[in-house]
Amino acid sequence: MILSLDIRTLLVVLVLGNALAILLLFFATRKVPWKYDSLFMIGRVFQLAAWVLIAMRGIVPDLLSFYFGNSLMFCGVTLEGLCLLSLKREIGTGWRIAFASQLAVMLLAWWTLGPAQGAKFLLSSIFDAALFAIPGCALVSIAGRTSSLQKFIGATLLLCSLSTLSRGVYIAVAGSYSLTVPTIFQVFHFMVRVLEMILGSTGYILIRKEFANEELRKASEEKNLLLRELQHRVKNSLGIIASLTSLEAERNDDPSFRSSMSKVGDRINAVAELYDRLLAEDPTKGVRLDIYIRDLAERLLGGYSSDPEKIRLEFELESAEVDAKTSVAVGLIVNELATNAMKYAFPGDARGSLRIALLRREGRLELEVSDDGVGIPASPGGDAEGLGTMIVAMLAKQIGGALSRGPGPGTSVRVAF
Repeated sequence: MILSLDIRTLLVVLVLGNALAILLLFFATRKVPWKYDSLFMIGRVFQLAAWVLIAMRGIVPDLLSFYFGNSLMFCGVTLEGLCLLSLKREIGTGWRIAFASQLAVMLLAWWTLGPAQGAKFLLSSIFDAALFAIPGCALVSIAGRTSSLQKFIGATLLLCSLSTLSRGVYIAVAGSYSLTVPTIFQVFHFMVRVLEMILGSTGYILIRKEFANEELRKASEEKNLLLRELQHRVKNSLGIIASLTSLEAERNDDPSFRSSMSKVGDRINAVAELYDRLLAEDPTKGVRLDIYIRDLAERLLGGYSSDPEKIRLEFELESAEVDAKTSVAVGLIVNELATNAMKYAFPGDARGSLRIALLRREGRLELEVSDDGVGIPASPGGDAEGLGTMIVAMLAKQIGGALSRGPGPGTSVRVAF
């Protein structure tokens, strides 16, 4: 039954299969390229051209079909073997020289041994078999990390090596070679090459994707580590700056200067708290804005009022996750608005509530900070158009937000972003 198979049919399958493999490799590897992808694709292109020329033997001159076609095949198999070996071990200069030397010997023998087809096939088959056997042995080896897929591909390569060698020995013994005369060695060889073409290409794609994903994971871990280190340094630097502003304020007797330095310190601490939160969580993910706002407001209240009953904090915070840049802006906005309310909304023994809401409306987030105090008078102490208001407006614009004021009593400021 095996001998009834048409050799040229198998050759057509190899031609079409290699063309399909090249397309599959191109689309499967272009998004996350790996260093050996181009070499593997070039190897497949060489083999495709070789199978086309070999299939046309008898139609085109032997110089083109037999000599040049098999030379292209040797080049393609060499590149493929090198790339498949890279799936198990790092390819150093020694391996490159070894493969290049084998290729050079094969090409030299193919073009210089004259019409002795048996000798040509025997010598080239030995080296050709070695090109399949080397990566095959490496992939089935238990040394290092070896998956079931790697072992299966390795076994296929070893089978291909065996079929190549047995075919070469048969042709050397027979002393002649005919592409159109099917023999068990001939048919077996081409069937195994079809199997190797399918498994070699798909296996390479699957395994190199595992490697590429592993490299991406390691790169991501290194990036996260560097990011955490940077955030830690920024947090420490902000802490030092906040301490220096506090010391500078204590050394000066001017109340307005001390008040200004206190505001600066609060702004720095608002950003420092965000970095504290980033260090406690995954730095590549978003920040839970609702939790950050609650912690920030409670810390601010603890610093401004020793009487826990004077200002009552009320929260209406929906769960929301945003990036670090947006979190910094929102944190500074909350700091400005909450600080103003705590300092000026409830003078003397007045008591009241400070409400902070974060709601989703029409696909956007809306932050509202409101109090039921006396409101913000247009005076230097708490002017409605002073530096704090300018900072809030600038930060709202930075995150693409719209700033508006709500109706009284008290003060109500909304930022939709």
